Amino acid sequence: MTADARDHDRSMLERAVRTALRGHGEAEPNPSVGCVIADAAGRVAGEGRTTRPGGPHGEIVALRQAGTAARGGVAWTTLEPCNHHGRTPPCVDALIEAGIARLVVGSVETNEVASGGIARLRDAGIEVEIRSDVDAVRRLHAGFHRRVSTGRPWVVTKWAETFDGALATPPGVSPWISGRRALRMVHRERGRVDAILTGIGTVIADDPRLDARDVRRRRTAKRIVIDPDLQFPADAAMLRTPGGEVVIACRPEAATCNPDAVHGLEAGGARIIPVD
Repeated sequence: MTADARDHDRSMLERAVRTALRGHGEAEPNPSVGCVIADAAGRVAGEGRTTRPGGPHGEIVALRQAGTAARGGVAWTTLEPCNHHGRTPPCVDALIEAGIARLVVGSVETNEVASGGIARLRDAGIEVEIRSDVDAVRRLHAGFHRRVSTGRPWVVTKWAETFDGALATPPGVSPWISGRRALRMVHRERGRVDAILTGIGTVIADDPRLDARDVRRRRTAKRIVIDPDLQFPADAAMLRTPGGEVVIACRPEAATCNPDAVHGLEAGGARIIPVD
């Protein structure tokens, strides 16, 4: 394969990632898969992303858009097409039936239940190339692969600091280190994740709402606070703001010694979890 052809495959996989990101946060627990299909002449005929659970995967959306133009064409998918019948039929069956001649896969399926798609496609005479070197694809599916392979969540850490490494500005200076663009990015991520975690120090100092504002909210995240001594204010903004469940993790003895506080917080809608 020529360098130009490899660059074209990379470009199309990155396009598939951009398509997938339009649904990021909606498809879970399924991965948000993006797919682009070009006809035999190289013209883009269809593209799609995985919809909500139970809905069509990205490959199916793209195939429906492409119609008969998919026959003899090329498909680029961010993840190996599924090979099992869950809420929807296997994507490999649809790709084979559509007559796709070549498939470029950005990452291999780590879920054993859904894997095997590449082998089936090759057995059907379809040329399959695996391109695991595209950073955008790795970032897109990093959380999915981690959850499937380890059972652990993918954690996104957010902080702001000045060029000289300070996390706060001097007294009298604007408290905002980051700008509107960063703030919008943070709220976009809040609308895509399952939970938002912070400490009691931040709650006491800033009284945050920990919700997603002025963006399209695809998920409503739980709001989790690490509060060892159960200092959570009963009038905190989180308890007065519609949104995800408020979960407060404290030491067992803190909950035992402060029954009135526990009752008040639970009455306000919070859930208290004693953690050793």
